Amino acid sequence: MVRHSYRKRLEWHVPTGGIRRGEDAELAARRELAEEVAVSPITMAIVHVEEIDLHGARNEVTVFAATICESPRADGREIAELAFFGPDDLPPTTPAWARNYIAKALAG
Repeated sequence: MVRHSYRKRLEWHVPTGGIRRGEDAELAARRELAEEVAVSPITMAIVHVEEIDLHGARNEVTVFAATICESPRADGREIAELAFFGPDDLPPTTPAWARNYIAKALAG
């Protein structure tokens, strides 16, 4: 899980990111993971897709489960900190949406 440098609250989230024009969801997820936490997933599987309102616009969210073999590291710019937590030991500052996506990934 990660803590973003630009958020005022000390919430722990799953890594997230946006899709560039013409980019598919898996390519975007791979790019974001490489940029933010320096990992290249071996496998990725879609475990959930939904549409949500975000920043005044309708957005499609695609949640992936990924297998990695590298040790992730925070980029020091966007990601201030990262840590591993068990699914039953998530920090109390983990928002409901992140808990929901983690549960979907574990179920998938």
